[in-house]
Amino acid sequence: MAKTNDQIKQALREPTPQDRIKWRVGFKNVDKGYAMMLAYIDARYVQDRLDDVVGSENWSVSYNKIDNSLFCAITVTFPNGEMVTKSDCGTETDVEAEKGQASDAFKRAGVMFGIGRDLYDLGDHYADLNSNGYVDKNWKPQGWGETPQRHVQTDEDSAVPTPTTPQPEAQKQTTQQYADEVIERASENAPEGKP
Repeated sequence: MAKTNDQIKQALREPTPQDRIKWRVGFKNVDKGYAMMLAYIDARYVQDRLDDVVGSENWSVSYNKIDNSLFCAITVTFPNGEMVTKSDCGTETDVEAEKGQASDAFKRAGVMFGIGRDLYDLGDHYADLNSNGYVDKNWKPQGWGETPQRHVQTDEDSAVPTPTTPQPEAQKQTTQQYADEVIERASENAPEGKP
């Protein structure tokens, strides 16, 4: 049985499986020995999600540079023939700047379809810094993603969007605005002695 447009849109918004979520340092407080960690997905997850939900032949991607910003546009062709294109821009990374910018733009365009949007609502996570002032490689929150199963929502997780809860509207913002929001949220919700 073919999926409807609404079923496809709903499936793209499904929560990200914990085993596909990665973590990176958002900011460090070396003096206090901790780092705030940010969840992210890689571009391969977005590709896999599009392939699994809409089919590899029913989506395409294009890039366009505007005022030194690289924009990625993902076009999805739905079962009724409707074509929807959503785009966003990426930021350069410290390693392989142009490749990182293309990957970031692609992932952000995927968020416009709902892929990985649930990561923005995971809450704050903190990691201890090791003796060299770094977070251990492949750090994960305690008990996180130990089995490759989809997270089952409980009442305590009600802030995490699921396919049955309304999804927040994606907002365009600068990287600095996002960083400022993260720091402000971390300062308000930090455990005793942190931020």
